[in-house]
Amino acid sequence: PLEEAEQYKRSNAQEIWPVVKPVYEKMAEIVARHIEGQGIADLWLAGGSCMQPGVEALFRQRFPELQVHLPQHSLFMTPLAIANSGRAKAEGLYAS
Repeated sequence: PLEEAEQYKRSNAQEIWPVVKPVYEKMAEIVARHIEGQGIADLWLAGGSCMQPGVEALFRQRFPELQVHLPQHSLFMTPLAIANSGRAKAEGLYAS
């Protein structure tokens, strides 16, 4: 069933968009609150869910003043970002 749901999601993106769109709208509002007043110029969308058709356009519409980026392989961005987020601390601890 999980694999079937994944395949359905990928094959019927336009059909499920009205159902999942409110989730992305909420995500955009959360992002807006967190970046307010931070001088952000670029917004990078990361993670496989951002590859859902409609997500990039929604974020571009919500943040017209920002450059919104959706890397071609954004599915792999999240684990790389998590791993990289602790790199500086780890290098400070383990550097010889």
